[in-house]
Amino acid sequence: MKKMLLISLVAIAVISFLTCVTFAQDLTNKENWQARAGVLWQQGNSAPQTADWTVGVEYMLPKKNNGCFSVTADFIDARSNPPTGGVTTEALVPVLVNYKFYGGDNFAITAGAGIFAKGGQKFAWQVMADYYFTKNWFIEGRYLNRSINYNANSFYGAELGYKF
Repeated sequence: MKKMLLISLVAIAVISFLTCVTFAQDLTNKENWQARAGVLWQQGNSAPQTADWTVGVEYMLPKKNNGCFSVTADFIDARSNPPTGGVTTEALVPVLVNYKFYGGDNFAITAGAGIFAKGGQKFAWQVMADYYFTKNWFIEGRYLNRSINYNANSFYGAELGYKF
């Protein structure tokens, strides 16, 4: 329990620091923002057989050496089948600090870690692969993992996005 609390506090500190750095920079630079929407399927013991919808934004720091740091925030409308029976719905809001590596003009791989700001405030990590089929539009494959006892513990899915 103490280890999870320490990891959460470190993640919050890192996110807070990067947020301060981000807002100290010029936020009017539209090229640093991405928005996305899509569906995620859960996998795990209590995962329902339906898709959950998601929307999110990403702010990217300036690109250096084919990569950049970013902060993502998403909203996921997640359903689960707890052991007590029935179906529960909860709003999940993962906030993660990521590193995005660009493999050419059309492809990027992102990995990140953070917390669920809403939905149990548990540690989360993700891996994403983006393919930019135009300068602004992209499709993204995503795997998002979270730590929780009875609930489905991970999501995978596809999202359509727009880079401003």
